[in-house]
Amino acid sequence: MSTAIARKPTVLQYGPGSVGKTVQSIRAVPPERTFFLALEPGAFTPLLSPELNPWRSASGKLMLPPTDQLVSCVDRDDPEDQVVRAVERRLAPMVERGRVGAVVVSTVSAWAERMYDWRMGRTARDNYQNNAMLVARVCRDLMYRLFELDVIVIAEAHERPFTQSDDGRVKTGGPKLVPHDQSTQGFLTPFDTVLRARYTLRPGVRIRERFYECDPGHPEHEGRMRDRWDVCRAVEPMDLRTILRRVNARAKGLELPPPAEFAAAPSNGADAIEALV
Repeated sequence: MSTAIARKPTVLQYGPGSVGKTVQSIRAVPPERTFFLALEPGAFTPLLSPELNPWRSASGKLMLPPTDQLVSCVDRDDPEDQVVRAVERRLAPMVERGRVGAVVVSTVSAWAERMYDWRMGRTARDNYQNNAMLVARVCRDLMYRLFELDVIVIAEAHERPFTQSDDGRVKTGGPKLVPHDQSTQGFLTPFDTVLRARYTLRPGVRIRERFYECDPGHPEHEGRMRDRWDVCRAVEPMDLRTILRRVNARAKGLELPPPAEFAAAPSNGADAIEALV
């Protein structure tokens, strides 16, 4: 298959905070071959947890990325320039040397909000729409730059909830960039896979069942999910590593490995999948 078609997987996960997006990013790609771009404080703290980080060395020691492959960009003074410099001066040379094959970005929403606040502090207060559009364009351009490097790209974003006003006007849910933003669709269009991360409580037990939605026709998030590789069901267990394995097989024309399965049903007999839909 042409490399122009079969580029490396590009994934956007979005959902509420603490739903498990970053844990899935960490579990999906080996840390020694991954560049972690932290756009909010403590974004990759789960790397330090033996329960959340499954990667181990041959001796059984918890594996962490080399220190120069974990870059924190949380500066409030010109946050756009800080991230661009990290990509061009640090990430791109590592890719060229074959040192890294994946990049994880957490979270685009925090970076967008920081850029928006920075720009609003330097322009007229009624310039919010222009600033929002510009920030959305910068976020999109960063993604395109990462795609050009031909590495696996996993980006994370917070969720903008679906809302409906008293007069019937609807704002579709989806990835959150900044207030007043009308460019969410343009931001997520380049991604091959867009997953909405969610969780529910199993009936009768205090256990969170975490899962992805991948339904482009979802009534509250219409057009905000995507599966160009055709490897996801409308509801998937939250297992990004399995999804990437299926994308890789599809790109190589191989038989697809089985999809991930939901955990066993609770002891009260309720079906786990029925509890999610």
